[in-house]
Amino acid sequence: MPKIEYPKNDGEISFDILTSVSRTGTNHEEDQPVHLQVQDWDQHAREMWPRYKGLENRFCPAGVYEYMEDEGKDVGMRFQINAQ
Repeated sequence: MPKIEYPKNDGEISFDILTSVSRTGTNHEEDQPVHLQVQDWDQHAREMWPRYKGLENRFCPAGVYEYMEDEGKDVGMRFQINAQ
């Protein structure tokens, strides 16, 4: 699947990721438990990576959902959630 090439942000209608995220006003307490749960991380990566190649990366502009290269995993990738 080819990577989607988006036009550069213009600062009027479209913005860079950090600006977009900061404008949402989203903030979590330091000790707030993570509300996003995955029962089996390895199974998730095995099922989702080959089919969708990281669709979750597009769920959140802050990069909360991410696939990382990991040669020790079956598909060479591991899924992680970067919580605040």
